[in-house]
Amino acid sequence: MPEFEDLFPEYGKRTQIFQLDDSGLKKAIDLSFELNRELDEKAPGHREMISVLLVKLLIVLWRNRMPQTKLQDNILSFRINKALTFIEKNLEKKLTLKEIAQHVAMSESSFRHYFKEVTKFSPIQYLQILRLKSALQMIFTGKSVNESATLSGLRDSSYLGRMVRKHLEIPMHEIVDMLTNSGMTPDVLIEKLMKS
Repeated sequence: MPEFEDLFPEYGKRTQIFQLDDSGLKKAIDLSFELNRELDEKAPGHREMISVLLVKLLIVLWRNRMPQTKLQDNILSFRINKALTFIEKNLEKKLTLKEIAQHVAMSESSFRHYFKEVTKFSPIQYLQILRLKSALQMIFTGKSVNESATLSGLRDSSYLGRMVRKHLEIPMHEIVDMLTNSGMTPDVLIEKLMKS
């Protein structure tokens, strides 16, 4: 069966609520088969039996649930992953912190705090770095500096130049020379970007 991420890519990584060990998983599977059998047979009193089996299944799942703090961490990671996907898909748009936070149903302050905790960057810094990364990859493939800046969601080539100087501490013309003439791939620069 396909993984959750394959079926619903817009939601990022799946969040685990239950962590069943082998015996807990076996109990849950046995109970679900028993429920299925009860539904198929529909003997007198089958509704009461199904209710009892459902309660037993819920008890097994409840006893094997994840601690609340770990569950909360997983939900936050899920939301941050969803935000990262949203940012990556909308690089060329003018995104605001409010818009991204609303997309993952969080307040701006909570989102900013947890985003930085997970990525080590503020949401705006991360967005700038992704746009810069995208522009560098386009320059490497032969697009002009201005076209690369615009398609990456940066205003223009001068803004791209300021971002390059800020994050990589190299003038734009040297970056272009490195990417177009010296055969350097953007990966080296991008690695430096992520460490800045």
